[in-house]
Amino acid sequence: MKLAMRLAVLLLLAPSLALATAQQAEVLLYRGERHNLFTTPLEQYFAAHPPRPTWLKMTSTACWRGYIGTWEIRDSDLYLVALEREQHVVRETGPERLRKDLLLQVFPGAERPIPATWFSGVLRLPQGAQLRYIHMGYVSIYERDLYLTVKSGKVIAELLVDNRGIGATRSTADFEWMALADAPLPDNGNWLDARLFYDAIQRKEIRAGTEVVTRGLYIHEAGEKEAVLWIPPTPTTAGVGFIFLELGSEALLIDDGVPVEVKIRVQYEANNSRYTYSPVAIRALKPGESIHHAEFKVPEEPVELPR
Repeated sequence: MKLAMRLAVLLLLAPSLALATAQQAEVLLYRGERHNLFTTPLEQYFAAHPPRPTWLKMTSTACWRGYIGTWEIRDSDLYLVALEREQHVVRETGPERLRKDLLLQVFPGAERPIPATWFSGVLRLPQGAQLRYIHMGYVSIYERDLYLTVKSGKVIAELLVDNRGIGATRSTADFEWMALADAPLPDNGNWLDARLFYDAIQRKEIRAGTEVVTRGLYIHEAGEKEAVLWIPPTPTTAGVGFIFLELGSEALLIDDGVPVEVKIRVQYEANNSRYTYSPVAIRALKPGESIHHAEFKVPEEPVELPR
């Protein structure tokens, strides 16, 4: 996978994983309408042109990035139109909320609008009513999602997903990843959907000492001895799920936020009365490979994800 595209994916997915509070959306002007944008294209610019401005700090727990960007798509090209920061001031007449223009501080001498040629990745535009609120990044689920695939600032494809239909058993993180591929890749089926992982253990379908292959998003920070396989929520899956992976003294060389397939050895510690999961093998998925199994059926009741 090309470095620029992988960087785009990490910047799309990682904020949703790391932020414990739902975040304020960016704004996208598209086809004459104003949309909420659950993607932060400017963070990819900062990653490619370090350092990130030290003065650009969070304005609230709902805006860790410290700004609200307004974007526009004109003739398939993505532009940054405005960059604002909310400020709270107290006057004699009472408190006021002001918005300060930051665009020329970040891009001195530039002319508006600014072509976002640095951005390659997927823009997510939630649409319709909110089906489920999740207090985390941009993870909340809506009736529909419009995904715009962008390469070097130009929209090259779009996909509208109905989360009450085709999207009922798939996550937004998965669709963002799939949208980077020219076409979905075939699913060989030889792996267990992570949403069924703990249930299979409780049913004794997976016994201690055996190995199982599953998929999810890999989360790990250098220096830690434990990584997480994150199972993003879907419209028919309640909560946010994790499988904790015991790594030992060395971390696996997989970037944070990358979708992976991992072979896990299941062990049972009698002293602590708990199961542990050690990765035997791990590989990054290719764009177009899903982290949700094609044969996963919509349950009659919402499935509780592993924790």
